[in-house]
Amino acid sequence: SEVYAMAEMMRRYRGGAAVVMGGLSPRTRNAQAALYQSGEVDFLIATDAVGMGLNLDVDHVAFAALRKFDGRRKRFLTPAEAGQIAGRAGRFRNDGTFGTTGRCAPMDEELVGRIENHIFEPLRGIEWRNSKLDISGLSALQNSLSMPSPHKQLYRASHITDELSLERLITQDEIADTLIGPQNPNAAQFWDVCQIPDFRDTGLDSHLRLLADIYLRLLAKDERLPEDWMARQTGRLDHVDGSIETLSMRLMQIRTWTYVSNKANWLKDVGHWRLKTREIEDRLSDALHERLIQKFVDRRTSALIKGLGTRTYMDANISAKGEVTVEGHFVGQLDGLKFTIDPNASGEEAKAVEAAARQTVGPEVDRRMTSMIGAQHEIFTLQDSGQIKWGEAEIGQLGAGKDLLHPEISLIGADMGQQVLRDHLTARLSDFIQTEIRTKLEPLQKLEALTTSTDVAGEARGFAYRLLELNGLMVRRGNEKLLKELGNNVRSDLRGAGVRFGQYYVFMPELLKPAPSKLLAILHAFSEAGDGKPFIPYAGVTSVKLEDGYSEAALNAAGFTACGSRILRVDIANRFADTVRQARGESGGGHFQIAMEMMAMLGSTYDECKDVLRSLGYKSRPAKPEEIMAPTPAPTPIATPTPAPTADASADVVPKEAAKSEPAQPNDDAAALAVPDAGAEKSPESSPEEKAALAPNAPAVPNTPATPNVIGVDGKPKLNMPAAPKAPPPKKRKGPQPLNYYQPITHKDEEGNDIRGLQDEVWFMAPRRQFKPRGEQGKDQGQRQGQRQGQSQGGDKFKGKRKGGPKHKKGRDEKQRQRPAMSAAPKKPASLEDSPFAALAALKMPKKD
Repeated sequence: SEVYAMAEMMRRYRGGAAVVMGGLSPRTRNAQAALYQSGEVDFLIATDAVGMGLNLDVDHVAFAALRKFDGRRKRFLTPAEAGQIAGRAGRFRNDGTFGTTGRCAPMDEELVGRIENHIFEPLRGIEWRNSKLDISGLSALQNSLSMPSPHKQLYRASHITDELSLERLITQDEIADTLIGPQNPNAAQFWDVCQIPDFRDTGLDSHLRLLADIYLRLLAKDERLPEDWMARQTGRLDHVDGSIETLSMRLMQIRTWTYVSNKANWLKDVGHWRLKTREIEDRLSDALHERLIQKFVDRRTSALIKGLGTRTYMDANISAKGEVTVEGHFVGQLDGLKFTIDPNASGEEAKAVEAAARQTVGPEVDRRMTSMIGAQHEIFTLQDSGQIKWGEAEIGQLGAGKDLLHPEISLIGADMGQQVLRDHLTARLSDFIQTEIRTKLEPLQKLEALTTSTDVAGEARGFAYRLLELNGLMVRRGNEKLLKELGNNVRSDLRGAGVRFGQYYVFMPELLKPAPSKLLAILHAFSEAGDGKPFIPYAGVTSVKLEDGYSEAALNAAGFTACGSRILRVDIANRFADTVRQARGESGGGHFQIAMEMMAMLGSTYDECKDVLRSLGYKSRPAKPEEIMAPTPAPTPIATPTPAPTADASADVVPKEAAKSEPAQPNDDAAALAVPDAGAEKSPESSPEEKAALAPNAPAVPNTPATPNVIGVDGKPKLNMPAAPKAPPPKKRKGPQPLNYYQPITHKDEEGNDIRGLQDEVWFMAPRRQFKPRGEQGKDQGQRQGQRQGQSQGGDKFKGKRKGGPKHKKGRDEKQRQRPAMSAAPKKPASLEDSPFAALAALKMPKKD
């Protein structure tokens, strides 16, 4: 684990290292040494196994520790062992060096001197074991293994694995029964099994279970291991997937079976199993070698560090897609002016990648900025996200400036470019935004010119300045006093600059077009007052369903407003108000029902239209039967009123039986269906003679034949209006066209059914309190409370503060005494004959009146 940790650290800081340990297979250990020897990596992390059997070109040996575990305990290295390891440094005539690193304490001078001068203690003795073993029986074998040493400098080796295995296995009854007797041929077989090395290193108990299994299988059948059993043991290890730890474990296990396959008398087909186990071991060794390289070697970082360290030329390239490669290694992505380092790089590796990329990306960023500075205006585009694009690359971002029309511009990326080019490019993008503002927001330029014009009144200049601060859109509510003080000449000057006064908003129609609306929405969203979420509808859309997340300020910036469950363009809101006003006038009583024009104008359903009406201050009440059923005649300009009684309302009702027997036929005429009743008189609008008398210039209109009533989906009879005469088209004037109040409101759907019969409510304008800011409401409430208290206490407390109080009464009385007495002129009684609404009043009167 310590070796792997050091190798990982070297990969991060120096590009990688090779790994050598005694636990690796010989093939893997040699491949790792070759990796270092070839120069692909500059460092080798190893245990003391590096001191045995490896011939390496090493310049320096750094000891990370001076203690080792020898299989029984952790002890200090002897001077001879330290010299053996340090001696790996230096080749032929080149002297090597050695030292310590990491947390290892420095070597003392005595140890350094012994290593440098080759002064080591002579050996006092070596381990010995009897090589002449008697394997005729178990007792003879044990006696020969325990024979004492023939010389005092030869001492018996202790804690040998095969002897420990023998002593433990003979305690098992199943194995001891096979070794009974002084002369037993199984003793030789048993000793061969005990000598199998513990390559797996899983502990003595696990190793003993494997040895017992092998021994008993050898005695069971022809003194050979079963072929199918060997196939299962080796087959489960023939996989090259997994981590380093998994591959290492498989490799240690297959080495056990490689040892077994080399016993000629244990297997029937020895050649096959030797080849089989060797192939598996080689594949696992190669896979482990590749995993070690993937884990602890970063060829990219190693190549970059070498190139930067030697200051040599490195082959760098930037593809058409912006992929940056150095020495054939991917180092990052260049999008526009922004360079993004490879996300897989970290630590020292990331620094090396960035340093190498800067040598390549820096000149390319300068070249691109130079091209942008001199580019045409059309090469840049402003996105809904507030970003400025150069082709398909994002290079700039809008930010809060001194006001809405002067935003700040910040570059995206370009930190690898020169500062002077970055300043020039920022100025170029600012010029692009200002050109967009001058081109698409020309109405605001006219409004700004009006604020400094000397040809208009001061009130017009002041109102234009206030409207310019609001970006061409003012809500009427809350500004009633300001609008009430504007005279006709002031309004005329403002209309000449493109300002329109609606019922709910004062706006500029030119700013409601898609291009200026979109630009204003983006500028507001990324200004100081914006929230970064512009409302940008599709081109030509006048009404959409309300969505969460858009503030009223964001909607107003685009020329829209939230009404109920819909988002309306402000001019549509004003036109909707005109349609409602016309419907109220046609009803004659101030109430009205929802018409087809209203839903068509909003592009909404019936319920959504109700939400819009409620948000505009209208309320509904249950409709009376006569309000639902009675038709509404279309108002026409009347020159000489002639009262004309209408038929009784009861005559308009068609029995259900008659309705069922005579189904309604759809009429293609745009006017309403007439009621077939002999007793009903014709409406003045349906008489061509009266129409000609009222409008002499209008062409004669023939009578429209009467058609039967229709039955609604709820089973109620629906009354229909007589066909309205076609009025001559009004003359068009410049500017916005007024609503044609002489065109009747349509209450019929596409099938010709009168939708009023499907409604059970009528609408009317609810009385509203005068709008005042929240602070002034409390102030007025306190004044009214104080006045009431003063009146209850005699009225002297607020003397002189109310109109008509004691302070003003005396002066008013004196003026009245000085004024000559004049008799009030009698009021002239109102005459219905002179009233322009005489015809409508007569139509509402019962026939008997």
